[in-house]
Amino acid sequence: YDQAIEEFKKAVTINPGYIMARMNLGKLYEKTGRMDLDANEFMAVINLVKPGSDEEKKAYEAARHIEWIKGITREKKR
Repeated sequence: YDQAIEEFKKAVTINPGYIMARMNLGKLYEKTGRMDLDANEFMAVINLVKPGSDEEKKAYEAARHIEWIKGITREKKR
């Protein structure tokens, strides 16, 4: 996963508006347990997507990931 993370980070550095790279980076962070970093990427997706665009589904998917992360974080605090 580390190699893929580095590649997606490069892609986002080159093009901060590259929504698919941010989604994939967020998912990789999620798979590797880096919840703080994946939430940042998913929030970036939500902020980048324009309402009514073809990419709006990605914003909904990102929001679901964030809600899942919040649930995990709440459980860890108990």
